[in-house]
Amino acid sequence: MTSLPSGLSPEPGACARAAIRRRALPGVVWLVAASTAAGALSPAGPARAGVWSNVNPGGGGAFTCVGAGISGTIIVGSDIGGVYRSDNHGATWENVGSSGGGLIRSYVSSVAFSPDNGSLVYLGTDGGLYRSGNAGKSFSVSFTGGYWSAIAPAPSDPNIVYAAEQSSYTSTDPVIWKSLNKGLNWVPVATLPPGSRVIKLEVQPNNPSHLFALSGYEKLAASSAPRRALYVSNDAAASFTNVHGDSTAGGMTGNPWDATYDPMHPDTIFCTSVVGGNVDESSSWSGYTWRGSQSGGPWTQVSTHTGAIIARQSTGEIMTIDVRRDGPGCSECGTFKSADWGASWTRVSDMTGWDPGWIGSIAWAYNEATSGVGKTLGKDPTNSAVIYWVTPQFVWRTTDWGSTFTNMFTNPALPGFWTGRGINNVAPASLSAGGTTLYAGFYDLGIWRSLNGGASWQPSNDPAVTGEWDGKGGCCMTILADPVRSNVVWASQGDNMTTSNVVRNTSSAVPGTWTTTAGVPSGFVSGLSVDPSSPTSNRTLYVTSNGDVYKSVDDAQSWSKVFDCDSCYVTGASGGTVFTGGARGLWRSTNGGGTWSELAPATFHLGPNAYPLNSAKWSGPHSILISGGAVYVANYGDHRGLYRSLDGGDSWSLIRPDDFAMTVHVDYNGWLYLGSSSATNAGGNAMSGSTGIQISRDSGATWSSLNTGLPWPFAWPIATMPEGTGNVRVFIGSSGSGLWTAVAYVVNPLPVGDELGPGLGLVGFRPNPARGRVSVAFTLSSPEPALLEVFDLAGRRVFRRDVGSMGVGSHLVPLGTEFRPAPGMYNIRLSQGGRSVHVRSVVVP
Repeated sequence: MTSLPSGLSPEPGACARAAIRRRALPGVVWLVAASTAAGALSPAGPARAGVWSNVNPGGGGAFTCVGAGISGTIIVGSDIGGVYRSDNHGATWENVGSSGGGLIRSYVSSVAFSPDNGSLVYLGTDGGLYRSGNAGKSFSVSFTGGYWSAIAPAPSDPNIVYAAEQSSYTSTDPVIWKSLNKGLNWVPVATLPPGSRVIKLEVQPNNPSHLFALSGYEKLAASSAPRRALYVSNDAAASFTNVHGDSTAGGMTGNPWDATYDPMHPDTIFCTSVVGGNVDESSSWSGYTWRGSQSGGPWTQVSTHTGAIIARQSTGEIMTIDVRRDGPGCSECGTFKSADWGASWTRVSDMTGWDPGWIGSIAWAYNEATSGVGKTLGKDPTNSAVIYWVTPQFVWRTTDWGSTFTNMFTNPALPGFWTGRGINNVAPASLSAGGTTLYAGFYDLGIWRSLNGGASWQPSNDPAVTGEWDGKGGCCMTILADPVRSNVVWASQGDNMTTSNVVRNTSSAVPGTWTTTAGVPSGFVSGLSVDPSSPTSNRTLYVTSNGDVYKSVDDAQSWSKVFDCDSCYVTGASGGTVFTGGARGLWRSTNGGGTWSELAPATFHLGPNAYPLNSAKWSGPHSILISGGAVYVANYGDHRGLYRSLDGGDSWSLIRPDDFAMTVHVDYNGWLYLGSSSATNAGGNAMSGSTGIQISRDSGATWSSLNTGLPWPFAWPIATMPEGTGNVRVFIGSSGSGLWTAVAYVVNPLPVGDELGPGLGLVGFRPNPARGRVSVAFTLSSPEPALLEVFDLAGRRVFRRDVGSMGVGSHLVPLGTEFRPAPGMYNIRLSQGGRSVHVRSVVVP
């Protein structure tokens, strides 16, 4: 079992028992794996170290490559999530990243297993070449730098391995490297013509000195228009020759698209070609399948079909799979097979009956990998009938040599709901809890909702506003549930980050019940906030679109612009005071958006006003929170971090330095969270400095990390729900690995009668959530005067009592008839000797 830092329990039962039998330790956070309520489905995917559970619908993308070893392990590469590995044929998956996995960049571009050792894995990334000796559970760096786009061990001599490196992720300047000792040492042996982009290397089955390099389209280098070519080497990669030739002189018609050796006739290369322009970005093309020779000579056309191509190891059958999105009804779509060296072909399937997963459409479900057609398919060396297929969103498998394909990323749960298997690779942008419903907004999957703490999910995307997604996905950068009316939720929704609208729902985001609001222009919509002092039936809200601030006074049915900021992307409001911020700094209005003034420009105005909104990262405020009389700002940038103001924004103090401060959150207990992430919606992110999720129970004076069990130190959106008495269910969104949940148990302040020394502390309502009669638990550090106060979310004080006379120690005080609270959330403050502590507590009907 992985060892845990002090204060972290290895499993829920141990944590619960420890909380009973141990003396309470001030400031200790116990974080345990989220348990599943009776009748709910257990979240799929492994929870590393028993701390966090991965809770996602599954899939998302983009997936870049796939490989499998003789031990049965499968590894899938991704653009923002690193490695996903499975030891049980894809029933569940584990995400391998920087935390214990050894990776320093999150974009995986190639993978290969040693033919004779299922534990030996080679991995290419944007930023380094890696090697694993434990089947991909962890990796060590062989080379840093470069973009390693293809790797190929020699089947007949596994000591020999070839790899292709480009100088950067967009470059077209490949260098071929070679290792003679299973990747322990490498030397460069050849360069290919400028303009080439190697997407596939393959070594001849019976000769380690014969190999080919396929050059072609890869999305990262699409703007460079890489040349399509098939280069062959007969001298162990010392030199390469472009062999696809001219169609008028025995060459191929069109350009090479994918290629493979024939295992039964090792000198034979089968290659597909494509005719047309930017065919990888469209569904209209034509092409052919060709048979050629390692030793040279003309190419023979053997089929009028094209696509990805793969050879069956045990029989020598050749299969092409057309990867266009048209689906059943397309005359070229599906799988075509030849068992006689390409002389004749049989259409094995037209895709009818294939599993579409939660997306519900075969045409949407199946297409080529992000890294090109040559990396779309992978073989299973333990079963020649098994093929793996990766796409920009999903992972599929056939066990009958292409007749049918089934998904490897999700399982159906409740009707209309899905439970992921642990392979996600998504970019969660926003989380919000409304009662017991959790709402999630993704950069790439749009809007989803969960009714059972993330155990299963239902998509809720509106076809009317998701453009080409047609409701099967979309982009949601901000989502907000009303803190009182759990059925009301507002969100942004669109085709992508810069074409979104504000939508409104009064039915707990049931699919098909969204309405588009008026007054906010389509664009980059973010930073929804609600003024908690506004009437619960007619909320005042704020949002930004294209960097400007908009206000609604009719529950988000209509909006008007109140600040022409140009580069403000987040808001926060309470009692008529509004804050907004972004690349243009931090601004405040004390009259509901009527007039604005900039605050502390040297602290918050860090970069140019104009910001290209392609990665959701700008220097400046990323999150604004008003809670318990304090204003918090997560300020992203060099030598910045989490700031707090105790005087309404006139002055600020840095309470936690963090260059990647993305979000700040306060739960119902008043515990303060900071989310830090160097990654958002783009891959290849360096890990240095990103600190993930941090928690403070003393208003930012001290902090603890809650990252144990997470594969990457990324925490962007954060949401919480009450969990039992005094406990908190924490949800975070992590770029790549997606959504995670755990339950935090905290032993501080000391329970009544504890033998340890006293301190000033505030637990809050008991029970919490409270119903009927309410008590407050707290400790006093001295006999000095002390004041206990309760405020509603509008900032109105609804209870006050002097408690200093109760003396040093722990106390549980019934509030009696003085306090008859309405259902809702309350801020509680305890003050003594110039110090104050704050918590939030909930009253339920």
